[in-house]
Amino acid sequence: MKRTILLAEDSVTDSEILKHIFEENYDSYEASNGQEALRIFKEFSSVLSAIIVDIHMPGMNGFSLIKSITADPHWRQIPIIVA
Repeated sequence: MKRTILLAEDSVTDSEILKHIFEENYDSYEASNGQEALRIFKEFSSVLSAIIVDIHMPGMNGFSLIKSITADPHWRQIPIIVA
């Protein structure tokens, strides 16, 4: 069974590249902005192995997303990789 990651990336090209890199070992959820990523994260946090975050996204940027996620102690164990 594959693990699952969340890709928070506003560039379609970069998102496709990241998905391709990880597709052999990971299923993925994709978000094109921080608000969408946070919504997906809250819904699927129990199955996520890691989050890959673009810092520069429209609306809620990667810094704000990371701050929202790490504010809850239950979510701090999920690795966050900044792209």
